Amino acid sequence: MRKITIGNHKGGVGKTALVFNLAATLQQRLRVLAVDTDPQASLSYVCKVPIHHPTLADVWGSAGDGIAPQGAIFTTPYFDLLPASLTLAVAEFSLFGAYGRERLLANTLAQLAPKYDICLIDTPPALGLYGLNALTAADGVIIATAPETLAVAGVRLFAQTIAQTRKRLNPTLTILGLIVNAYDGRIAQHRESLNALQTAPIPTLATIPRSAAIADSLANGVPLDKYQPSHKANPIFSTLAQNL
Repeated sequence: MRKITIGNHKGGVGKTALVFNLAATLQQRLRVLAVDTDPQASLSYVCKVPIHHPTLADVWGSAGDGIAPQGAIFTTPYFDLLPASLTLAVAEFSLFGAYGRERLLANTLAQLAPKYDICLIDTPPALGLYGLNALTAADGVIIATAPETLAVAGVRLFAQTIAQTRKRLNPTLTILGLIVNAYDGRIAQHRESLNALQTAPIPTLATIPRSAAIADSLANGVPLDKYQPSHKANPIFSTLAQNL
């Protein structure tokens, strides 16, 4: 099972929308698992996970000794999900003392690997224990960003974090590239930020246009290609999925 983390230190850059739509597109030809490691649980909310359904907090328990991960899988109409919940925020404090705490997710995914071809990991905006787990477990990282000055700075910081993780915990971790979300070429700051990103050493894999339909489809828990089949971003998601 190939494992790809979608991340950035900055929030609000479209990580969850990217994971949701890519996972749904990939499921058309592969067995897909999405993982929500963010205590805010945005991906789990979008996927309409019932409030009492087991989550990663139940899998990891108080010291990495919780339920079997198979018991926490939630099957959506589009892909399988290992969900998160606000309980993860509380669990993080107890997990700091767990042996091998940086590899909790890697160990969890190893148990699920025979069932899936690819895993997409949604991450919290801050590094912390869960973000570090997402990088330690991954084969590759896609950096999601927005065409804004602060987001561009976040890309540089996140690339440094990836380099440190590669050095200390995951020597085979690679950066697959950047995806720029919510781009509007009519806005000068967007054009300037995109130019800055495209001159960076990290390749830009795709630029997703700014669109209310993307946010609306996410709010309704429906992938964009089902919500609005003619939308211009659908071929972009399709090409991204084919190249993963």
